[in-house]
Amino acid sequence: MAIIGRLSFDGNEILARTVLEQMLEASVRHAVDPRGLFTAPGIALGWCGGAHDLGASPIGTSDHLNIRAVADSQLTNAGELRASLEREGHHFHTRTDAELVAHAYDRWGSRAFERLRGPFACAVWDERNRVLVLARDHVGIRPLHFALLQGHGVVFASDMRALLQDPGVMREWCPDGIDAYLALGYIPAPLTAYRRISKLEPAHFLIVDGRRLHVEEYWDLPVPSAGTAPHDVAWAVKGALKASVRRELKDHKSAALLYSGGTASCALLFAADSRAGVPITVDVDQDPSELARSDAAAAHLGRVRELETITRPMSSLVEELTAMSGEPVGDPSAVMQFAVCTAAAKYGEVALSGHGAAALWAPCARRRRLLSHLALAHRHDSAAVKDAYRLWDGEHRRCIYTRGFGWEVRDANPFVHHLERYASRAGCNAVDRTLYVDVRTCLPDNTLAIAELAASAAGLSLRYPFLDRQMVELAMATPASLKQRGRIWMHALRRLLAPQLPPRLLPSALRQPPRHTWLPAALTMLVPKMLLGPRFDGRGIVSRPALRQLWNEHLSSRADHSRRLWALVMLEFWFRNFIDGDAAAEPLEYAVLLKAA
Repeated sequence: MAIIGRLSFDGNEILARTVLEQMLEASVRHAVDPRGLFTAPGIALGWCGGAHDLGASPIGTSDHLNIRAVADSQLTNAGELRASLEREGHHFHTRTDAELVAHAYDRWGSRAFERLRGPFACAVWDERNRVLVLARDHVGIRPLHFALLQGHGVVFASDMRALLQDPGVMREWCPDGIDAYLALGYIPAPLTAYRRISKLEPAHFLIVDGRRLHVEEYWDLPVPSAGTAPHDVAWAVKGALKASVRRELKDHKSAALLYSGGTASCALLFAADSRAGVPITVDVDQDPSELARSDAAAAHLGRVRELETITRPMSSLVEELTAMSGEPVGDPSAVMQFAVCTAAAKYGEVALSGHGAAALWAPCARRRRLLSHLALAHRHDSAAVKDAYRLWDGEHRRCIYTRGFGWEVRDANPFVHHLERYASRAGCNAVDRTLYVDVRTCLPDNTLAIAELAASAAGLSLRYPFLDRQMVELAMATPASLKQRGRIWMHALRRLLAPQLPPRLLPSALRQPPRHTWLPAALTMLVPKMLLGPRFDGRGIVSRPALRQLWNEHLSSRADHSRRLWALVMLEFWFRNFIDGDAAAEPLEYAVLLKAA
């Protein structure tokens, strides 16, 4: 479930095994989980994870032992790649992805990563050339973080908590990262909440050669064109989605299916065969009539839906999730997703999920306006930003900052990576450009980061058929006019479902806002103690008078600041868990948290 490693620029240094074992221990969910460690002068690679999880691969080697690799992966084309390499004379001793990655790198070098399909974060050690290579999958399902140890070496880990165990990794928080978090609700790569730690971006690899670090992109989304658009989109989606589900389940006798009853999960249920197991619906603030409709829709598709309810207090879910996150998580839906994954884990270790469908098949008009305005004006358009992301626009954000913090982030632009991606597709229309930006930023850094965090915390392995590379490329080739018609949500997927379900059982054609009925009570309990108490004190980031004004406006219903206040509460939890390191010494706030449900 996790990989770690360290490279010293001194090739003769004997690395401290104790530190490496602490890094592995920080990633382990259960004491009995297996783990492994390879060490040699100047280099260490490690892995840990459950024996049932094919993603936690032991250390793989190439034929001549000069290439070693670790991989947190679920490669869907492992069989084809292995057969291809065997025809060229490569000999395999295991069926692990790590050994496959080692042989693929031995054969194709850094071009091997573009041949891998499915989620992966991997590290390759080329002993002969003393080169370390880190790589991440094409859409960013698996995370990978690294830190430069002040000219001494490089340390990496797929779990942020593991990276923080290395004494050379300073826990200084990053002002630009926090500013981006308060603007977006997440921190876009390569930024993190830490000044010295970076995220490797999706579809990129990092080469460490001597003291030189070089980052390169190995794949990008195709540019839409009339010649690549399928003649019958619904038919193309049906074939590609069924093939993707088969690839995701090829190594599993059964898997659960996360079934919300929405358009994406209905399409997934239709495309999946009986091996997809039980469709699981978890009642998280859902309307009773919508639950009845989704149950009837599943029955019409020949499946029996299981309905689960949340039995644990919402507050305990928050506490557990924030302790595992490594970075602040500003989206309240993270708590809901943790609840869903916890319920689904009772039905098996693997579950299919519709994550990614919205980013690929449902253009967001609000973000299209935002990016268009920012690109034209070369400045922050406050109204557009607030409308698109519903946190703080630039003007409002600066008003709540302390003078010192505001000065420190005066030149920061949380949208710089969004605008770079938007500008790189200048030849495309605004809708396709917006989809491209969302898939390269919000999808990996927010949507998938939350999904993987929730699944990991619940002990569940999620599979994402909509993010199979064939599905991604099909979505990008499909004209925007076929993805959304007016306000009709996911038009192409609804065309797939229309022949299968009567109109009364079709999901809503409009984008449905999330319901968080638990949030007001949680804020009422948490804000006075956690944000207005003496310990927070604004953290030198937020002005106390501005914070009190924000809370008073919210209490008097003059404005709905739920998302903003929640983002600040989650920021404070992160400070206590990962910067202060002594959250347990403050039982009062945690006692309050346990009553917040």
